[in-house]
Amino acid sequence: MITNAVMDLYDRIVDEHLLVRRITITANKLVDEKNPSSRKMNTSNSTSLPITKHRGGRSRRRKKKKLERERRMQEAMLSIKKKFGKMLC
Repeated sequence: MITNAVMDLYDRIVDEHLLVRRITITANKLVDEKNPSSRKMNTSNSTSLPITKHRGGRSRRRKKKKLERERRMQEAMLSIKKKFGKMLC
């Protein structure tokens, strides 16, 4: 979801006639998704990424399945990076 939102934002903002050497993306004030009540209010100015929300049972289940698959893939990548180093992936 984040990658798609960033790519959409990139396509919308960046001039295609200019070269881009480096893009840095940071994430801060993250919260544990299992305990979202621990979230503190974000007092800094920030730009939110355009993420669409699906309504409806079937699409919600499909979205949840897709997110779980993405989570497992990210956890596997982190495990590989931890074991073999960052430069492998």
